Amino acid sequence: MIKSAALKIDEKLMKDETISSKLKDDYVRVHDLLNKNVKTYDLYLKEDDFKSAEADLRKWLKTLQKQGAGPEKLNSFLKCGMAHLCFDYIDVKKDGEGLDEDAKVTRAIQSFKKRRFNKMFIKS
Repeated sequence: MIKSAALKIDEKLMKDETISSKLKDDYVRVHDLLNKNVKTYDLYLKEDDFKSAEADLRKWLKTLQKQGAGPEKLNSFLKCGMAHLCFDYIDVKKDGEGLDEDAKVTRAIQSFKKRRFNKMFIKS
């Protein structure tokens, strides 16, 4: 994901209080993790990949939970990660061709909410 796209997504999610603005500087960890792992899907990112990516993300978050991360951080990281995947999904799909970055970010946020990822949480 282009760094500016990640920042735009984070800004929109913080603005509507889907993720915590107090953790603004920490979201780079989530994006770095997904950039490293999503590159294995890249042009092949499919609908089923959301489930496996979510499972991998939750596994990582459980590790952070054991290290003392609280619910606000865990839930914000989960939502941030799923929004990141929505962007990557749109970025590689044919219907994303010809769209500028802002349009892809807007579509990613719409997809994120349509999939109800904004309602996800980590059980404590």
